[in-house]
Amino acid sequence: APAPPPAEARAEPLSNTEWKAVSILGKPAGSADSTLAFAPDGRAVGNGGCNAYQGDVTLDGKAIEFGLLATTRMMCPPPINGQETVFLEALGLARSWQTSGNALELLDESGVVVVSLTRQ
Repeated sequence: APAPPPAEARAEPLSNTEWKAVSILGKPAGSADSTLAFAPDGRAVGNGGCNAYQGDVTLDGKAIEFGLLATTRMMCPPPINGQETVFLEALGLARSWQTSGNALELLDESGVVVVSLTRQ
């Protein structure tokens, strides 16, 4: 019988990776760093640009779905706050993902890219 693949090959391909948003809903990300990391325990963690967030993420092959994301509640200037709101909304629209080199794209159910990120 062939040997089973090594553990890291069986692990989710996005597990233990960290990303920073480059564009959100087709617009370039602003000065705030909106980040997304996939924790080994299957949770999504990051910073919307102002507030830290965390929540469940379901990965099944190329399908992805974010659960309810809990955020801290700091007040931030409008441009940063606005970017964070749009970023978290865009994560909620994501239904599939694809990678190319150091880029990660999250796509909605129509196949439109909602967030483009670069590996940290």
